[in-house]
Amino acid sequence: MKKVIAILLIAVLALGLLAACGSKKKDPSELLIGKWERIDEENDFTHTWEFKEDGTINIVQKGYMEFTGHGEYEVNGDQLTISDGGGTWPFQVDEDTLTVSFPDGDWVFTRK
Repeated sequence: MKKVIAILLIAVLALGLLAACGSKKKDPSELLIGKWERIDEENDFTHTWEFKEDGTINIVQKGYMEFTGHGEYEVNGDQLTISDGGGTWPFQVDEDTLTVSFPDGDWVFTRK
């Protein structure tokens, strides 16, 4: 009987350790690093945003109207702020998708 209790106790402890070592949620500012692309077929635009580790961002818009911009960005919780004429918007990011919620609708980018 003691042997069964000891085995059950070891099994419970092992499961607890495995659960504690599970994957940690990555910091959104770390997940942003890299190039993201959004294709707006309705308006014939391609938007590319490149977030760099040093807190800078490059923005390129190609299509009907072309635009290139550079600035700085900051993440505060679920808020993304882009300087130099940008703004602050709610956002969500995972390994492959970046969604920025503008007042007129969400922009969904995919990792490039």
